[in-house]
Amino acid sequence: MIELYGPLFRDEERNFIIWPFFATQGSLVSSAYHPEFLDGIRYAVLSREIWRRFEADSANYPNEFQFHRWLRTRGRLVWTTQEMKVAGPVLEVRALPASISTRATRDSLFRALVPKPTRTTRLALWCAQMAGLFGRLDQHDRAEEWALRGLTVEAANMQPQLYAALALARLRLNRFPEAEEAAARGIALLPRSHSLHLYRAMALEEMGRNEEALAMLRRAFALSNDQRIQLNIGQLLAEMGRFEEAVAALEQVPPGIPQRAAARRDMAVILLNSQGRREEGIAALREAAELTSDPDQARLLREELDRLTRAR
Repeated sequence: MIELYGPLFRDEERNFIIWPFFATQGSLVSSAYHPEFLDGIRYAVLSREIWRRFEADSANYPNEFQFHRWLRTRGRLVWTTQEMKVAGPVLEVRALPASISTRATRDSLFRALVPKPTRTTRLALWCAQMAGLFGRLDQHDRAEEWALRGLTVEAANMQPQLYAALALARLRLNRFPEAEEAAARGIALLPRSHSLHLYRAMALEEMGRNEEALAMLRRAFALSNDQRIQLNIGQLLAEMGRFEEAVAALEQVPPGIPQRAAARRDMAVILLNSQGRREEGIAALREAAELTSDPDQARLLREELDRLTRAR
């Protein structure tokens, strides 16, 4: 828990990455300490005690020393505790240049620094977190870049997470066959990951392979009991023209959870437009209007209810 001005309304309001620091075995993450990898990051928060540690032993920490030297010379000082009467190390916030490196530069640099798999969890985790950071910022090309970079480390316990990040990035980039392949590779390593099954289902559906997508969605729901996935199952069944099964799936979304409103709305559409079950459809629509937290959608649903009841 951090006491800051909040709460957050959007994921992108406060996004940050913790740079890998390993006090006792710095060589395992030393390859992260190159300014080229900061491209896309706007600010750096620095602790003077950490950079002094590297300055005092620059012969053993040349990458780290040069990295912090670059930050202090190229990063514009925005805020510091230097003149404040506070305990602890001096902190600085520095704004970083808008453009630092290209993807080609970062790729070639990482290949030179990590020419063969190190299987270092901390390094792979850093890559996965960079992929997640850029994914939350809707920079999906960067998310893909960092997921691919992390996979080359071949840290066994991080591979499924990296494949999930890669699949999601490729879904957002509308590269569905590649997304499906990434998700399938992840499932082979971690068969009980509901996220990987969900991403594979999403890719399969976009590719028109609906039966396979449905099987993946059902597996994802069985692994997670996430009612949002149950909504997806109902929607896909409706798209496939399997309306009875779609209604049955949506009826399983229980009361008392946010997804109930969407389930009732989707049920109403099917009952009214595809099955001719008017009274049941109106009842489902009425419940959806009562439950939805979106004022605009609630208004639209009530207007549709009024139209339907007048037409009786």
